[in-house]
Amino acid sequence: MAQCKGTNKQGKQCGRHAAPGNETCSIHADEIEEVPPVPQSHLDQYEKYLPPRLQQAYRETRERYEKGDFSLPSTVEEAIEQFKKRRQEFS
Repeated sequence: MAQCKGTNKQGKQCGRHAAPGNETCSIHADEIEEVPPVPQSHLDQYEKYLPPRLQQAYRETRERYEKGDFSLPSTVEEAIEQFKKRRQEFS
């Protein structure tokens, strides 16, 4: 792992490791003029193997996640609730 290129208060090079994909650590990140883009998920390569209906759902979920919406789709929430009800019936 690369060493941070930022400097400490004494003017010496920072001793921390650089953040992945950056030249500086998280403390010196504000010294970076341009933040590199977030890499796409490695799972995107498998999207083409999904059925069309699931490809659309995957894209929508990924877009919501990128916007900061981490909630589950309503269909998943409904499935979880159904599972909990069925589990209670058998216990």
